Amino acid sequence: MAKELPYFQFEPAEYLSKDISFCSLSAQGLFINICSFYWLRKCQLTKEQVLKRLSFSGELDELINEGVIDLIGDDLVIKFLDIQINNATKLSKEQSRKGKLGGRPKKPNESQTKAEEKPDESHKIREDNIKGNKIKGNKIKEDDIKEDDIKEVEIYPTFDDFWDLYDKKVGKKDFIKRKWDNLNQNQKEEIINYIPHYKKSQPEKQYRKNPETFLNNESWNDELISKGTNETKQTSNQQGGASQAYREKIFKTLTNVQSE
Repeated sequence: MAKELPYFQFEPAEYLSKDISFCSLSAQGLFINICSFYWLRKCQLTKEQVLKRLSFSGELDELINEGVIDLIGDDLVIKFLDIQINNATKLSKEQSRKGKLGGRPKKPNESQTKAEEKPDESHKIREDNIKGNKIKGNKIKEDDIKEDDIKEVEIYPTFDDFWDLYDKKVGKKDFIKRKWDNLNQNQKEEIINYIPHYKKSQPEKQYRKNPETFLNNESWNDELISKGTNETKQTSNQQGGASQAYREKIFKTLTNVQSE
């Protein structure tokens, strides 16, 4: 993915308003470097690999405890990068599929004679087959046309992605889907990023907002109370000392990477 898409999207306002802002400055610096390694490795990175390059286990645990990075087994998960790589992969596959179908047919040369412009008999047979007329005793229905040839490609995240992730399937689904379809792509991605944090802050499903209310009130913009905020606060002197040690460690690591 580094070759096809050498960069990922980074929104400062989004960054400053999320759980990462409660972390120490040294942990925030480590997070940026982990994001870079994560993206270059096609969003496949383990905790062991990170600590092998950047031995800041305390800061890494801080990011995991704050929910900035998820840990599944030994694998690290950064959701906003996973969403971006999934979108890029789907777009790449769709463009490849369209490329295989070929470009637009060339216009007939103006010098063509009327006989050349007239479709041959096989062309007429194809048209009659699609219309369902009988040709030489055979009858082909319009249903024989493959549905895949006319089906629109849905872009992630879809309504089903939202419906399954929110996991409170109440209300009129068709009506809620129309509301979802009226949202723009950025809003849909913000919702998908927000839901895991919302579920973490309100683990009891019965007390979460109904999906329709959630969309109507644009609840993904609501601020969530993060647990353990007091535990992550540090004095400016502590942060400054940690940041200096972190910068020296990063410089040494990057020097080793370049020499490899």
